[in-house]
Amino acid sequence: MINNILKEAKARGISDQDLCKILGKHKSKIYDWKKGRSEPTAQEILLIAEYFNVSADYLLTGKEPELNNSIQTNSGNVGVMGQSNAPVIIYGADKRVLTKEEAELLNMFDEFDVQRRMKLLQFAFDVKNGQNDAEFEEEVKVAV
Repeated sequence: MINNILKEAKARGISDQDLCKILGKHKSKIYDWKKGRSEPTAQEILLIAEYFNVSADYLLTGKEPELNNSIQTNSGNVGVMGQSNAPVIIYGADKRVLTKEEAELLNMFDEFDVQRRMKLLQFAFDVKNGQNDAEFEEEVKVAV
């Protein structure tokens, strides 16, 4: 496990000291891992996995978990862990079914450039927080 973490850090050009900063720990933390004096806690593993954008399974085993329910996005990337009417893993949440509309939205999002993605995310954030309610309701009426 420690070798997987160090390998991933090295591949990204992250030093032991940088890794300690990411964890908010003393710089001797990684040294202790290397010497076998301690091991990463579950919380540290999750934090590192999130920072590196890999699964905790990958850090623990060196292998990504097999996901038989991946869908192919329109750009050819496999990154959505689910499909319509199939279980989906949402990190930090329970398994649930990804609806057809959610899969469609994710495929559209995948096609957008960064600027359009940010606009969509800002719009969604505003709607979630009750801003632009009238505009949103009008858009829904037009779509239906």
